[in-house]
Amino acid sequence: MKCHELQTVIGADPKSTDPEVLAHLEGCSACTEYREQMRQMDQLIYRALAVPVDLPAPRPIAKKAFVERWQIAASLVASVMVAASIWVASTRESLAEQIVTHTEHESFAIVRTDDRVDAKTLNDVLAEAGVSLKANAADVSYASSCDFHGHNVPHLVVQTAQGPVTVLVLTHEKPAQSMQEIDENGYEGVIMPAPRGVIAVLGKDVPVEEAAEKVLREIEYW
Repeated sequence: MKCHELQTVIGADPKSTDPEVLAHLEGCSACTEYREQMRQMDQLIYRALAVPVDLPAPRPIAKKAFVERWQIAASLVASVMVAASIWVASTRESLAEQIVTHTEHESFAIVRTDDRVDAKTLNDVLAEAGVSLKANAADVSYASSCDFHGHNVPHLVVQTAQGPVTVLVLTHEKPAQSMQEIDENGYEGVIMPAPRGVIAVLGKDVPVEEAAEKVLREIEYW
């Protein structure tokens, strides 16, 4: 079961005990966190609906006031649900889609080539994130400093024997406890825990996990 498939199931039933769901959660901390967020949202909505209302003795005008109070309560609950949905959508569970969208904006760079970025340009791009690459470590054919979540992050294209991969060094993202797979819009990739934040590696028909582990070994964090 993929992460996005599990999120659909959990969104419908945060307490699901489906064996496939439980098996996925055992090895995916990001989805475990997502389920906890959805359960908290359910509890928040339940508490909002369960607030007791002390009603005065029945009077013609009191009935109108009662209806108005419940209209206000319903509006508040709806607001809570909308706010909670926005909150959940902005959490780590949307990170994979955001990475793919960002990568597509510079998809022109994901090509096989013998060109390589000169050392100074590469070092300048990496320095903005407080990292560097070991000498003669990776074959970087493209390097750019891109805005991602309000920070300048290194956006690299690394040439591997199997083909080019995009690498985003996301030092400002919340650290991950385990690797998260990406399978969106024809891209396959991984988001991997790093000494600071995470790194994301995407490619097409390329063993991205192997490439990600190699790149991670070659990055030095200051």
